[in-house]
Amino acid sequence: MTTRIPRAAVALTVGILSTSLLSGCSGTGGSEEAADGGVGGTSEAVAPSASSASASQTGTGADDLAFTAISTAESTGGKAMGIDRLDDGAGGYKVEVLDGSALYAVTVDEAAQKAEQRQKVSTDAKEVKEFEGIEVPLTEALKTAQEEAPGMRIDEAEADDEDGAMQWKVELDVDNGQGSKDVVVDAKSGSVLK
Repeated sequence: MTTRIPRAAVALTVGILSTSLLSGCSGTGGSEEAADGGVGGTSEAVAPSASSASASQTGTGADDLAFTAISTAESTGGKAMGIDRLDDGAGGYKVEVLDGSALYAVTVDEAAQKAEQRQKVSTDAKEVKEFEGIEVPLTEALKTAQEEAPGMRIDEAEADDEDGAMQWKVELDVDNGQGSKDVVVDAKSGSVLK
């Protein structure tokens, strides 16, 4: 009798072993702090993740990929604070995640739906503290913005401090580039401000 091992289990095991071997050989352990408190271009490989957006995070149509990218980026550690669709032709997203006291940019490949790279982009304590005022998750703000602009695709979104009040600024557009709409969502109440 032959025992079959599911492909997903094999892929996950191979991914974990590959990542362990690669991280052991990298020779770089820490990040380089810039004089201004920022972080100099330190990046790290990201372990492959089985990314499946939960039902509560699923968007509509093409935007399912945006929600999957957020879920995938958050699986590397942290909470999503922004998303930007890559305009490089290959597809994918850059998702900013807050993990502890640092902000990371996680590049998520659209085709493979996996995190490709995680790079520390900020350790600015003031910026990190601003994120404490956010009560509405990015995914909820995106769903609200989609309701305001049906049929449009998420291009980018970011948390922004506007006179002491945190807001989600969401830009949606049409795939063919023939129009866009900006929607501002209150990060405390989830209501549309603009």
